[in-house]
Amino acid sequence: TKGNTLTINGGNVENNGALTVSAATTFENVALKNNGTIEGSFTLNGGSYGFDVKEDATSDAKVNGTITLVGSVNLDVDVSNVTSAEKLTFAEAVTGNGEWTHNLTNNIFNVNISEGKNALEFAAKSAEDIAADTGASSSQAAGVNAIISGGTEDTGNASFEAVAGEVQSLMQSSNKADVAKALEMVDKMSSDLSNAVTASVVANNAQVLAAVGSRFT
Repeated sequence: TKGNTLTINGGNVENNGALTVSAATTFENVALKNNGTIEGSFTLNGGSYGFDVKEDATSDAKVNGTITLVGSVNLDVDVSNVTSAEKLTFAEAVTGNGEWTHNLTNNIFNVNISEGKNALEFAAKSAEDIAADTGASSSQAAGVNAIISGGTEDTGNASFEAVAGEVQSLMQSSNKADVAKALEMVDKMSSDLSNAVTASVVANNAQVLAAVGSRFT
């Protein structure tokens, strides 16, 4: 502690509950993992900040305050198990002259840091990008894209939903065997995919509905 400033230098700090900090708190070269709530504002000078993303692209981790970035801070977040394309806000605000560095990669979702630096943005990849990133054929990639664009719930087909959910999970794996298994499943389910996805998106996604039929002809 120096004056009214608290500096935590080096090491690992993990918060799984409710942590209250003052605006004079600086984490310097600290690996800060937050899977709880941090009340208050603080500074990150180097080091890393991380939290866990749940399957539905949400997180319990939240900073009810402002994070000030100094230098390069690694945003250490595992984004390999997302089930919906949404925006995840993890802090009220992020300011400062520093920048997040990151390796936020996912086989079927594009993951970006928002312009305000305080949120992650998820968007389904195109079939072309899925094919390029996973080695899927064009028809397989189109099937995967139809699943993530149309959704895997409320289709009226329980069997489809179960298989589609597994495909979506396996496709995000870094294990090539898991991805191969998912693509085999897409090949087997393609005859049912059009009807199931159509039921899911007919009310709100006409573009997907129009494209699905041609993907499996």
